[in-house]
This record gives sequence, C-alpha cells and structure tokens, in this order.
Amino acid sequence: MYKVGDTILFGRYFQNNLKVKTDIEWKILEVLDGKMLITAQKALDAIAYNEQMVNTTWETSSIRKWLNNTFINTAFETCEISAIIDAKVINLDNKNPLRTGLSHNPPIVPGGNNTVDKVFLLSIEEVKKYFKIIDEQDQALISDELYLEPTLYSKNKDVYCPGNDGAWWWLRSPGNTSRMAVTTMQRKAVWFPGAEVDDKTFAIRPAMWIDINFEKIIIERRKAEEEARRKAEEEAKRKAEEETKRKAEEEAKRKAEKEAKRKAEQEAKRKAEEEAKRKAEEEAKRKAEEEVKRKAEKEAKRKAEEEAKRKAKENKIRENRKAKNLCQHCGGSFKGIFIKKCRQCNKRKDY
Repeated sequence: MYKVGDTILFGRYFQNNLKVKTDIEWKILEVLDGKMLITAQKALDAIAYNEQMVNTTWETSSIRKWLNNTFINTAFETCEISAIIDAKVINLDNKNPLRTGLSHNPPIVPGGNNTVDKVFLLSIEEVKKYFKIIDEQDQALISDELYLEPTLYSKNKDVYCPGNDGAWWWLRSPGNTSRMAVTTMQRKAVWFPGAEVDDKTFAIRPAMWIDINFEKIIIERRKAEEEARRKAEEEAKRKAEEETKRKAEEEAKRKAEKEAKRKAEQEAKRKAEEEAKRKAEEEAKRKAEEEVKRKAEKEAKRKAEEEAKRKAKENKIRENRKAKNLCQHCGGSFKGIFIKKCRQCNKRKDY
C-alpha cells in the first residue's frame, strides 16, 4: 500500500531530450479516501504562467490550459488519464501583498474562482501543508524540501536554476499584484511577491490527485481499450469485407446487366434481321409471284391474242368459203341436192 513520501512512476514526458519520453517520477504528498495527491519530483518544463502580461488568476491563466490540454495529452495515455481525478482546486486571495508604496499595489490580490482540474500547480497553503516548513517570514516560507532538480529538457527551455539552487518553480497562488504569481527561489524558499506572469523561465511542477488503484485501473482500461480496438478492427474489417463484397456484387450485377443488355441487343438485332429477312423473302416471293402472274397474264394475253387472230383468220377463211359456197370447215365443195355435204370432210352444209 502506498504511503506519504513514497515515489511512483506514472506517465512519460520529455526529460533528456525532445525525441524520447521517459517515465515521470512523482512524490506522494497525501493519501486520502482511496486517492493520492502527487507532485512531480523534477522540473518537467519551463513556460510562462500566462502568455500575456495582463491581470491573471489561476482560472484564466494559460498555464492551466496548457497543463490540462497539452501536458496531460503528451504525458499520459488515455488509460492513464482515466486514473486522474477531477479535483476541486481552491484559489484563495492574497490578503497581505507586500507593501511597496506604489499606487497600483492593491490591498487584496484576488485568487479568482475555484476550479475543477485534473492537473494543477500547488498553492502556498498546500506547500505549508505538505512540506516541512522550518521558517515563515512576511515575504517567504523556508523549507529544505523545496529543491527541484531540473531535467535536461527544462534546461534547454532556459529554466532558471542559478548555481546549486535547483529550478525555481511556479505556484498557482496570486503574487504581489494580479500580474504576478508566487514562485520558489534560492533552493528552499517560497517567495510570496512572486514573479511577473509572462516570465518564461520558471519551472513547471505539476500536481494531481490520482486513484490509489491507478495501476489496476490502467491495466483494466488498457485491456478495455485493447478489446475496444480489437472490436473496432474487427468491425472495420467486417465493414471492409462487406464493402468489398458489395462492390464485387455491384460489379457482378453491372457486368450481368451489361451482358444481359448485350444479349438483349443481340436478340433484338437477330429478331430484326430475321424479320427483315422474312419481309425480304416475302417481298421476293410476292415479286416472284407477281412476275409469274405477270408472265402468265402476258402469256395468256399472247395466247388469247393468237387465239383471237387464229379465230379471226378462221372466221375470215370461213366467210370467204361461205362466199364461194364452199365448206367452211375444209373448203371443199358440196354434193347433193336437198342435203348438201362436203365432198372432203362429209360435213353437212350448216349455213
């Protein structure tokens, strides 16, 4: 079981360089109701309390946004963040700012609204509670436990660490004015007047409350994330397969429709050709029949004309024969007195 003063490894951050993250070491300040208050054992970074030199509280500071966005997402996996507790952060006013005689020096410097944060900076009150104080003065707290070793990464960010003082680091409490925040200094002091909020050389020493069973939570959350990732991958694979199948079916359908269309066009063409052929044959037959009929009619007409000519000729011959009192059939002469018959064909005279 963890106890106050123990150190734990939790999360990873750039410490030796900007390319490789290493485990962050934390010191346990309090164990309470299944949770632990921890603070970093080293100066992890160096940034301004607020990016602009304006009246600032912890609530409105850019360092708060940085800690709860950039830092937390850089230093921790999702499963680790799930073990970090949303903590109520109390922000007290500075009711006794150092008297400087300046007209802008307020009687009270507001601490701003209380906030709910996963990551925060320690306050003066928390330093008093969790660090062994050996002296308290009007302008400072003195403790041998305030020394903070700078990382190579924070040194490269120009963290202020003169001599053997270690890194000077930010607290969240308001300083002498609303444009200043409390800091540590000279290895073992909390300097109440603080530094101007846009100073970028002070170190970041994050603090947070985490679940005492954070390792179990991380393992369970990691398993859940792996299971969720596995299911997501399976679902993605299933959808990809379905999409591939759908596209294949669509392609097969498209090809089938194209083939059906081609066959339908071929069939339509075949039927059209057959119909055209049938009509051509019928037309040819009709023309042939007409030609046969025409020829037959012509032949009949010719024969009729010949027959008419023949009959006319015969009639003329008969008439000539009748006029000469000869047999109209053969042109022979008649014999007999009352019944006359042709001497050649023996047919009776019929006119």
